[in-house]
Amino acid sequence: MSAGESEIFALSLLQALGDVSNRALPIIIDTPLGRLDYTHRKSIVSNYFHNVSKQVFILSTDTEIDQNLFKEIEPYLNQTFLIKTNKDKSSDVLPDQYFSFDEVKQ
Repeated sequence: MSAGESEIFALSLLQALGDVSNRALPIIIDTPLGRLDYTHRKSIVSNYFHNVSKQVFILSTDTEIDQNLFKEIEPYLNQTFLIKTNKDKSSDVLPDQYFSFDEVKQ
C-alpha cells in the first residue's frame, strides 16, 4: 500500500473500532492528510471528521487543511488553536485561530 492508502486505511480502522465498540470515544488524529492528494483530503474533511466521533482532535499543518478545506469543516468546529514556534524554540498558542496573521490578510 502507498502511504496515502495506509492513511485512509488507518482512518477507516478508527471508524470501524468506534462503530464496533458502541462507545463514543474521543479521536486524536495527528497529520491526517499529509500524504493524500487534494481530492482525498476534501472527501475526508467533508465526510469523515464530523462523523467519526463526537469529539475529534485534529493536529494538522497549514498545508494539509487550506482555507477552502477549513471553510468546509468550520461549521463542525468548537475550537481552534494556532501554535507558532518562535526563533528561540519557544512557542505561542493562539486560541480561536488556525491560520497565521499573514495568511489571513492575503
